[in-house]
Amino acid sequence: SVQHILEVGHTYYHLFPLLSYLQNMASDLLSGETPAGNDAQSTAPRRISFLSSSDGAPAVKRRSSFLQKARHSISRRKNNATDPETLRGTSGADFEGYATVIRGSGSGIGCGCCGGEGDSRKVRYLLIKGASCFVYISENGLSPKYAISLAKINAKYEQKVHQGTTTVYLQTSLGDIEYTMIFDTRESDEIAATFLDVVNEQARVAQAELISKRLGHGHLGERKASVIFADTLAKEKVKNQPDKPVTAAEILDATPGARNGGLTL
Repeated sequence: SVQHILEVGHTYYHLFPLLSYLQNMASDLLSGETPAGNDAQSTAPRRISFLSSSDGAPAVKRRSSFLQKARHSISRRKNNATDPETLRGTSGADFEGYATVIRGSGSGIGCGCCGGEGDSRKVRYLLIKGASCFVYISENGLSPKYAISLAKINAKYEQKVHQGTTTVYLQTSLGDIEYTMIFDTRESDEIAATFLDVVNEQARVAQAELISKRLGHGHLGERKASVIFADTLAKEKVKNQPDKPVTAAEILDATPGARNGGLTL
């Protein structure tokens, strides 16, 4: 009957997001794609979360079935939630951990206004999903303070060694330092090494995507719903990044006669 057809159509409409998600997961498994956070070159999975729990999620969530996680993830995205649990989705984040975040190289001159120097040297919770690094006050944050696009970014270690900490610079292709990340590595340097590897991996993927789009080929493959959601959120959150501090060298270059030992009046 017509009523029966309408009921079936209504049910399929609500199940479509879940069915699409399951189809993508099945495609990944058949193609041999490794789960998020696994190193394809290693027999052991790479650790992606450096929080108190093994995957950054409460234990009760880890006991949930796959279908329950899928339904829960879809529901949270529909309600515009932007907390870490929503960004993880069912496939998890690519990296989670804490670091001291500094805008620029840390040698800038800040005035403290607009979140300047007064807000630029604090320990933050970092979550990488796809080609974006989301910066939260903590893992319990309801929404990221801002996001960092990893496209055209290259992560490098600071050459100078500091006891108990490891510094990773996020640089542009021209070598300009956009962010300085300082990790506590008193127990192990695994967190810094993982962060560096994940940033560079995601940057390469993002660069390949940009090239593919320029050639008119669209995306390189089907993307997970949680990655699409993260990309959409990142486009808004990158606008909230703190201003890059002005360096002493830039001030000297902008001041006539300053490099010659005096001011030109």
